[in-house]
Amino acid sequence: MSSKIFIDTSGWASLFVSSELYHQQASQHFAQLRQQKQLMITSNYVIAELVALLNSPLRVSRPQLFQYIESIKTAHGKYSRHNKVSSIIVFN
Repeated sequence: MSSKIFIDTSGWASLFVSSELYHQQASQHFAQLRQQKQLMITSNYVIAELVALLNSPLRVSRPQLFQYIESIKTAHGKYSRHNKVSSIIVFN
């Protein structure tokens, strides 16, 4: 059984926005989680909060914001169709 880790709003923001203080650490940690095939969990509430944070005050463009959210959804879809390899589960 793979271990699980919850990704909160600041983790996603640090991963996606290169100007964030912890971007490099978040990128490295996320890559390590994927390599170790750990199950990453987040919630719809976190995603809603992430959208608000990326939109304002971080001022991420709409197309980029949608790309970030789509990447989370795509990873979630991989969990539904395949084994738990670098998976993200989104729950209500």
